[in-house]
Amino acid sequence: MKIEETIFNNTRWKILKFIWGKESTNSAEIEKSLKLGHATVFHHIEKLTEAGILDFNQQTKKQGRPVRVSISDRNKLIEKMECIILELKQKTAKTKI
Repeated sequence: MKIEETIFNNTRWKILKFIWGKESTNSAEIEKSLKLGHATVFHHIEKLTEAGILDFNQQTKKQGRPVRVSISDRNKLIEKMECIILELKQKTAKTKI
């Protein structure tokens, strides 16, 4: 799944915004702060991980404990988001003509 497809999901965007200001967090903190269920949070963490946006500790997943997550590469993510915004602006400009 591409980054742009991943972050344009409302729940994933909320999770990403929650994690952004932290070095790392865990799934229980995300559940509590965003008032989301465990299965929902874990599903979206997996999607964000598949897209290369998040890293998570596989060991905690196997033990059934809250999963510790962090943003993989902030600079790469910022660059990709800037490209997405530029593409959207160009598409919007073309439709206005």
